[in-house]
Amino acid sequence: MPGGILGDQQHKGNQLRPVTHALTDWDDDQLMGELSRGRLACGAVLFERYHHKLINYFFRLCRRQDWSEDLVQITFERIIRYRHTFRDELPFRAWMYQIARSQLATYFKRHGRELGGIFGEDHRFGQEAPASARLEADEQAAHLQKALAHLPTEYREVLMLTRYQGLKYKEAGQVLGISEGAVKVKVYRAIQQLKELYFKIDKQ
Repeated sequence: MPGGILGDQQHKGNQLRPVTHALTDWDDDQLMGELSRGRLACGAVLFERYHHKLINYFFRLCRRQDWSEDLVQITFERIIRYRHTFRDELPFRAWMYQIARSQLATYFKRHGRELGGIFGEDHRFGQEAPASARLEADEQAAHLQKALAHLPTEYREVLMLTRYQGLKYKEAGQVLGISEGAVKVKVYRAIQQLKELYFKIDKQ
């Protein structure tokens, strides 16, 4: 991550300290709590912890590697800029994915595209997957990815959050603005529909 956003050293004026191994042992909310009080090194630890997961999250939703990388950068810029707005009642992961989801919607708007994908009717961007994704050339993995791409957008997103990003149902509900029970229902329906799509594709 560029030094202009976080860097490894913190400015004396803010009485900030360099990243230490001890910080990597802290949980997300401890790090974010210190970050909200001005200890920017905690942001560097959070970035290292989540930037790969966020790239994966964005790519599976927009299918654009370049957008995904930009959006991770933008998301963490917003986390740093608005760190003072973080409140303990919302877990860091849920807060981060709320920001990420909002930035993806904004990115669509700024690039002159209709809101598709997770924010409206399904939309295919058609860009080839990055090399890391192409390595999943195994037939079963390819069928699973194809099935995921054909899921209704509300189901695809809830699976991205709970299965691929590892959010608990309560956290996913906080991101999506729905109850924990509603998340459980969506996950169940998503998995059932994913199975149907998978076996349909497998027979083709």
